Amino acid sequence: MEKARNFEMPSVILASRLTKPIENGIINKRKNESATGKASAITHGFGELNVRQRNLLAVLPKFGSRVTVKKKGVKLGDLAAMTAATGVEFAVFTRRAERLIIRGNKISVPGSIKELAELSRQGYRFSGHTHPGIADNVLTASEGDYLALQQFKQLRSVIYNSLGQREFFEKE
Repeated sequence: MEKARNFEMPSVILASRLTKPIENGIINKRKNESATGKASAITHGFGELNVRQRNLLAVLPKFGSRVTVKKKGVKLGDLAAMTAATGVEFAVFTRRAERLIIRGNKISVPGSIKELAELSRQGYRFSGHTHPGIADNVLTASEGDYLALQQFKQLRSVIYNSLGQREFFEKE
């Protein structure tokens, strides 16, 4: 009779080797990277702002803060993520290759009818804005949203919520 050999089961060895990368964060790192900068992930607590969004937020520290950036430097999805992180509104106006971003509070973005008309005169268009929250009614345009749209003589604009969902609203 042959003497029984003592050896480890290959499947056990292989299984332990396969789980180490997961424990070391290789799979989790990819998961976190895909959640970074996403409004819905931030709202649900498993994502965070990306570098571009953090930098924008740093130059928009309070209600009424404004910054002009290159058009390619910000997307409306970035504003949705920033709204998810802060709980406040942001508005964006576009003129040629630049975007003006204004930080609001929980219920509005500052800007009188006169100020909006002046932005329109300068060649800006009302690209969109955010509303904090995730309820269905959050994507509904307010009376102020329609008044802003009128000042820019536009047919439509867009609202993003804290999940990154959007709804277009049109001139009444």
